[in-house]
Amino acid sequence: MSSFSSPMLLEVLEHVPVGMILLSPEGDILAANGRFLDMVDWSEEELDGVRFPQIIYSSDEPVVSSFIDRLARGEAHQAGLLVRAARKDGSIAWWRLWGFSRGAEVLLGVFDITDQKVTEEHLRKEREEAIRSVQSKSRFLANMSHEIRTPLHTILGMTELLEDTRLDEEQRDYVQQIRFSGEALLALINDILDYSKIEAGKLPMEIIDFDLYEVVEQAVGMVSLQAHKKHLEVVVDIGEEVPRRVKGDPLRIRQILVNLANNAVKFTEKGHVFCRVQLVQQRKGVAWVAFTVEDTGIGIPENKKHRLFRVFSQIDESTTRRFGGTGLGLAISKSLVEMMKGEIGVRSREGEGSSFWFLLPLPIVESYEPPVSLGEVGSLLLVEDYPLTRRVLHRYLQRYFPHIDDASTGAEALRKMRERAERGEIYDLVLVDLTLPGMDGWQFASEVNADRSINDTRMVLMSPMGEGAEAKMKLLKWFDAYLAKPVRKDDLYRTVARVVNEEMELEGVEAEGPEGGEERPADAGNYLILVAEDHIVNQELFFTILSRLGYRVELAGNGKEAVEKGLALKPDLIFMDVQMPEMNGYDAARVLREHGYEGPVIAVTASAFREDRERALAAGMSDFLPKPFKKKDLLPVLQKWLSDTKRDGPAPESASTETVPVEKVGEEDLFDLTGAREAFMDDMDVLSNVIDRFFERLPQQFGRIEEALSRQDAETVRTEAHGIKGGSWNLSMKLLGDLAAEMETAAKEGDISRCKQLFPRLKQGFVRTKEYVERSLSPQHS
Repeated sequence: MSSFSSPMLLEVLEHVPVGMILLSPEGDILAANGRFLDMVDWSEEELDGVRFPQIIYSSDEPVVSSFIDRLARGEAHQAGLLVRAARKDGSIAWWRLWGFSRGAEVLLGVFDITDQKVTEEHLRKEREEAIRSVQSKSRFLANMSHEIRTPLHTILGMTELLEDTRLDEEQRDYVQQIRFSGEALLALINDILDYSKIEAGKLPMEIIDFDLYEVVEQAVGMVSLQAHKKHLEVVVDIGEEVPRRVKGDPLRIRQILVNLANNAVKFTEKGHVFCRVQLVQQRKGVAWVAFTVEDTGIGIPENKKHRLFRVFSQIDESTTRRFGGTGLGLAISKSLVEMMKGEIGVRSREGEGSSFWFLLPLPIVESYEPPVSLGEVGSLLLVEDYPLTRRVLHRYLQRYFPHIDDASTGAEALRKMRERAERGEIYDLVLVDLTLPGMDGWQFASEVNADRSINDTRMVLMSPMGEGAEAKMKLLKWFDAYLAKPVRKDDLYRTVARVVNEEMELEGVEAEGPEGGEERPADAGNYLILVAEDHIVNQELFFTILSRLGYRVELAGNGKEAVEKGLALKPDLIFMDVQMPEMNGYDAARVLREHGYEGPVIAVTASAFREDRERALAAGMSDFLPKPFKKKDLLPVLQKWLSDTKRDGPAPESASTETVPVEKVGEEDLFDLTGAREAFMDDMDVLSNVIDRFFERLPQQFGRIEEALSRQDAETVRTEAHGIKGGSWNLSMKLLGDLAAEMETAAKEGDISRCKQLFPRLKQGFVRTKEYVERSLSPQHS
C-alpha cells in the first residue's frame, strides 16, 4: 500500500479528523491516512493488498462494492452511505461514507459515528422499556382503581342511605365525615387514573355537539355549594357572542373547569370565584373561546409559578399540608387542553388572587338565542351588594329592561321603591339577593309586604345554592319566583319572563318519598309504549314506572331510531324527548306524522314554557311532559291518552266547553280539592292563601282583557288568558282553565269576535268556580 503521492495533499489529509482512503476501481486500498488506521486499529502493512469491502460487515459488503463501482464510473459524487465495519478485535463500528471520483481512482471519507449509534440504540431500548413500564403501570392502575372503586361506591351509597335514617347530631356528623372522606378518595383515584391514561396516550377524546352554556354552568354549580359554605360569592359570566352549541369533548371541558374552580374555592377564604367565558375570535366556522376562572385568594409568588402544571407539584409543602391535594389537577388540565389543541396559563400576584385561563378552538354548531322573547319590559330594581354579581346581572338584563336601578342594601332598595311609589310608579320587577348586609332578603321582603304603596311589586329572590330558600319562599308568598346562585343565564331569562307575564308559580313543595299505591290499569298489557330518550337514567326511570304499571315498553336511544321503531311497531303511545342525537324529538315527530303515524306523541323536556309547548304542537305532538317527572306525573298522561276516545293523534290542549252551559258543568270539573291538597302536601293554610291570592288577581286580569277587547288587542287577551289558564289548572280548577284555554286559542288566531263571545262565559265560570271553592274550603277556614 502506498501513501498519497502529492506532498501537499498528504499534509492536508493526514491532519483532517476524518478517515481518508484512496481506492482502485476494484476497491483495493491504495493509500490511507493515520486517522483511518486508528479507526480500524490496523497498521499500513496489515492493510497492504486488502480490498475495502473486506473490512465491511458481511451483510453490507454488496452495497459498498456497488457504491465504489458507481463512484469509479462517475455515476455518484459525494453520496453518503451508512455501513457497519468489522474492527480487528471483532467489534462492530458504524461508518458514514462520502465518496469522490479522482480520475480512475476513488477517494473515500470515512466518518466514525459509532458513539452516536450506540447512544441512539441505548435511547431506543430505554424508550421501549419506558413504554412497557407505562403500559404495565396503566394496566395496574386501571385494575386497582376498579378494585378500589367497587367497595368505595358501596361505602358511599350505603352512607347516603344511612344519612336518610334517624340519626342524632353526633351520629350524623360521623356519617358526613365518612361520606366526605370517601368522596375525596374517589376524586383522588379518578385523578390518578386519568393521568396514567394521559401518560400512556390512552385517554379518549370525544368530538360531539354539546351545549357550551350548560357545561360551563354545571361545572361551576358543582363547586358552588362548597364555596357558599365559605361565604364566597360565585359568579358566571358568559358573553353574548359566545356560541350556544359547539363541537368538542364536553366531559373534558367540564373536568378542566371543575379542577380550576375547585382550586379557586380551596385557596380563597373571602371574596369571590368568577368564571368568565368570552369569544376571542371566530374564523372559518371555528370559535376560539377563552375560559377564565378568577379568585381573590392567596395568589402565587412569582418565583413559584414555574412549579404549576407539573405532576404532584404545589407551590410549596406548607400549601400541601394546609390545603390538601396531590398537585395532579393542574397537570391533568394542561394535558387535556393541549390534547384539544388549546393553550393554558395563569396570571397571579401573591396576596391578590389568581386568574387561570385556557383557550380552545371549538367548531360552531349554533349561535346563542335567548329562550324567551320579551322585548323591552320597563324598569327593574337590582338589589345586590356584591359589585361583580351586580355588574354581570346588569349586563344580562339590559336586553329587556331599558331602565335598571341598583341598590346594595335592603334599606337603599326600600327608599328607591318608596320614592318611585310617591311618583305613582312601581318597578316592573325587583331582583333581590338573600344575603344582603344588615337587612337580608327575608327582612326586606317583609318590609315590602307590610307597605301597601309598594307591596304589589313583583319580586324574585336570588339565594345561594344549598340555602333551602325555595320552600320557605313558597310558604311565605313574599316572592313571585326563586333563582339559585350562581344565576344561570337561561334560568334568569325564563324566570323574568314568567313573572313579568304574571304566571304564578303555584306548584307545591314536593315531598320526597314513596309514591301512592295506584292500581295497575286492567288493560295495561294491551298497550305498547315507545320511549325515545337518549339519557340512560331517564330510560331506566320510564321503563321501571311503565313496566311496573303493566305496560309493554320499547326503548329508542335517538330520534332516528324512534322514527324507525315508531313506523315499524306502531306503538299506542310515544314519549319523545325533544333533545336527542341523530335527530331531535321535534323533527322525529314531524317525520312520524308525515309517514302516517296517528298515535299520541308526548313531548318530554326540561323546558316547559309557552314557546316549547307551541313548537311541540306545531311538530305534531299531542301533549307535554315536563322534566323532572315522577310516577304521579306520568299517570294523568297515560289516563288521558290510552283510552279508546283519545288515540287519534294530535288534539287541542282541552276539549271545547261551549256546548255545555257553565251552570250545568259538574262540580268535579269546577274544583278538585283532593288534587289541590295533594299538590300542596296537604297544607291547607298554604293552599287557601294561594287560592285567595289567585282570586284577588282575576278581576284585575278581566279588566285588562275587557280593555284589550275594546281596542282589538289580541296579544294582550292571549297573554292574560294564558296566565288564567295556567293558574287554574295548577289549582285543579278544570272548568276555569279550559275556558281560558279556549280564549287563548282564539286570541292566538286573532279572532277577536270569538274572544268577545267567550269572555262572558269565562267570567261566569269564575263566579261559579269561586262559589264552589269557597264552599269546599269553608270547613278548613274555621
